[in-house]
Amino acid sequence: MIKVLFVCTGNIFRSMVAEKCLKNYLIKNDVKNIKVDSAGTNSLPEEIKQSQKITNLIKKKLNLHHIEFNHQYKKVSQKLIDGADIIIAMNVNH
Repeated sequence: MIKVLFVCTGNIFRSMVAEKCLKNYLIKNDVKNIKVDSAGTNSLPEEIKQSQKITNLIKKKLNLHHIEFNHQYKKVSQKLIDGADIIIAMNVNH
């Protein structure tokens, strides 16, 4: 099993969308040996309310690809890092 971890700042947009899209791709292509997760360096779920316009756009785009916008925000931890085979940082400073 290969474990992929996407990391961004808040785990509310970039890493979450990357996780959802890759999971969707893996399901559509019947790939079962890759597990995908995401986390943020600073998990800030309250920011999603402040960015409602962006949130609505993301929901709309994900829905176009039949991807649900259900997400549990999480902060990156040593356990997540140690459990990942591949870590993809969503920005240069991550």
